[in-house]
Amino acid sequence: MSDEQVQPPVTPAPPPSSPRRTGPRVGWWLGGVLVVGAVGAVAYGEHRGWPWLSAPVERMLSQTLRRDVSFGEARGQGQARVQLIGGIRVWADQLRIGAPEWSKTPFMVSAEGAYLQVAYHDLWRAYRGKPVLVEQLKARELVAWLERTADNKASWQFGPPRPSQPGAPSLLDGLHFDVLQLARGEIHYQDTPLALQSKTEVSMSVRDARRAPAKVDGDVAEGLRAQTLGSYQRLPLKALLTSGQLAPWLLGGDGRTAWPIDFHLNVGRARVDFNGSVDQLSAQADVLGTFKARGPSLAAMGEPLGVTLPTTGNFDMHGTVRHRGLRTFVVVKGAEIGSSRLRGEFAFDRSLRVPMLLGRLGGSRLALADLGPAVGVPTNGQPTSSRSEDERVLPDRRFDLPSLAVMNANVVIDIAQMDLGSDTLAPLEPLKGHLVLDQSVLTISDLQARTAQGELSGRLALDGRQQSKALWNADLSVNNVVIENWIKALKPAGRPPYLTGRINGRALVKGEGQSTAAILGSLTGPVQVRLRDGTLSHLAVEAAGIDVAQLLGVWIKGDESLNVPCARADIKAFNGTLTPELFVVNTKDSSVWVQGSLSLKEERMALQARVAPKDFSLLTLRTPVLVNGPLNDPKVSIKASALLPRVAGAVALGFLNPVAAVVPLIDPGNKDIARQADQACEAAS
Repeated sequence: MSDEQVQPPVTPAPPPSSPRRTGPRVGWWLGGVLVVGAVGAVAYGEHRGWPWLSAPVERMLSQTLRRDVSFGEARGQGQARVQLIGGIRVWADQLRIGAPEWSKTPFMVSAEGAYLQVAYHDLWRAYRGKPVLVEQLKARELVAWLERTADNKASWQFGPPRPSQPGAPSLLDGLHFDVLQLARGEIHYQDTPLALQSKTEVSMSVRDARRAPAKVDGDVAEGLRAQTLGSYQRLPLKALLTSGQLAPWLLGGDGRTAWPIDFHLNVGRARVDFNGSVDQLSAQADVLGTFKARGPSLAAMGEPLGVTLPTTGNFDMHGTVRHRGLRTFVVVKGAEIGSSRLRGEFAFDRSLRVPMLLGRLGGSRLALADLGPAVGVPTNGQPTSSRSEDERVLPDRRFDLPSLAVMNANVVIDIAQMDLGSDTLAPLEPLKGHLVLDQSVLTISDLQARTAQGELSGRLALDGRQQSKALWNADLSVNNVVIENWIKALKPAGRPPYLTGRINGRALVKGEGQSTAAILGSLTGPVQVRLRDGTLSHLAVEAAGIDVAQLLGVWIKGDESLNVPCARADIKAFNGTLTPELFVVNTKDSSVWVQGSLSLKEERMALQARVAPKDFSLLTLRTPVLVNGPLNDPKVSIKASALLPRVAGAVALGFLNPVAAVVPLIDPGNKDIARQADQACEAAS
């Protein structure tokens, strides 16, 4: 075998080894290191309180609330401890929230030793203009400057600018607290629309039992005490609010707990006392309790509440109240307004574009005199009129027309008795009606009142949409009222009534102006009155005609009632002047008619009553009876020019023969004129 044929075995080369994959492991390790570092950094930051985040947190809160928020006198001058896990928690020696741009106050809130806790989702809601929910706010000391401007901007409203609303925003409209704790606070408040300035000293530790923990850390005693001094409408103001510990209180049957509260408010001579409970510190708080209120006028009490109430005299009332969010329910168990005794149930809803008052007004007695201030009649020694003339009696105090636009109303009236303010007039029993206030138009419809076996009915309306003047109209009717039972003075003791019969009539009138005097001074429309089945005192007829002989005869034998076949008054009112177109009373003995005018604008009258006898009279001074002068002091006299010829003739003939002196005083009667008066009355009827 040759060497060429022998070959050593060939060892195969090993396969090439694949490269090691170290990239992913390094990534995982690097990621883990970063996560651990981040967690450590967060833990370190949370432990240290993120002191380097004070400035960013200030900026974030400022942007969210659209106010300067700082942890010192100004942004960047202070430092706070911050924790960010699960929400924002801030501890600061000082926390200051700036005033809005339009305010001249140094700040809105400045708190020392402050702690603030807010959830992220609540900050997002606040950024979008929703109410701010503060989980906890604690402070050792707090000073606040709150204000509301004439155009209804409020310093406590956060977020983007809001359109001006006619109603006053609540102090809690933009805030809700789960826990609010304050060792000592001082709150300054100025409200231009209400002419209110106040300073309140307060200390509190309160919580919303539905959301807050059962126990709140801190050394402030649970409860609330606030004392306020200031002025309202230039009247001195004083208020005291106290609350004890959280106690179980069933509100609406849902088993919620609430804070018992005791509240006392004095404004001038007015006072309100409230004892009840409140379940949370927000605009949606459920307030329930009893109240007592007294003061010089209901209108003054309703104004700060945004409720249009009538101007009255002194009042004293008590009842129960429940307030929930934008709705208030009041039961007035008893109200003494002057001599009136009223009660009612009412609901006031501010959730509507124009707030609405619904309810029912009742009571045992309403005195007409107690409604006088609502139409300008003075009270408590006030002057009747601002005019200089002493004889002016119609009230000219200007109506508060803007108050009619504050709310709408729908109230049913059912009062047992209405006293007309005079012992000579029988009361109305009962008085019913339907009061509606809609877009500045006040209407009392379905008016119904019974008196003296008859009825008064109709409708009244006051249109206040024109700020320069009110438009007033009335459609009133009287049906089958027994006049001698209604006007008690017509029934003298021991003698026949001066006048009897059933009165029917209607007044369809209107007027305009800024006061009662102005409206009556422009009164226009027809007034018609008719007496049915009537009688008239014979003595009164002869006295009106000054028939001496028959007057003596009736006086000697006694008065008697004369049948009145027809009695009617058709009066035309135009621009405040009332003129009788037909005013006739017919009896078998005489016809009496009235002429002249009565001016409500000038508040003067010039009337005369004439008598046309239907029979012969031996001794008479037939002459018109005049009623002239101002409304508050009219003078009754006889027309001298008509009487003088008869008296002069009697005196002259008396010198010749005493018996002849009676000749000028003989009256054969005037049947033609009397018949014309009878026909005119019957034709009109």
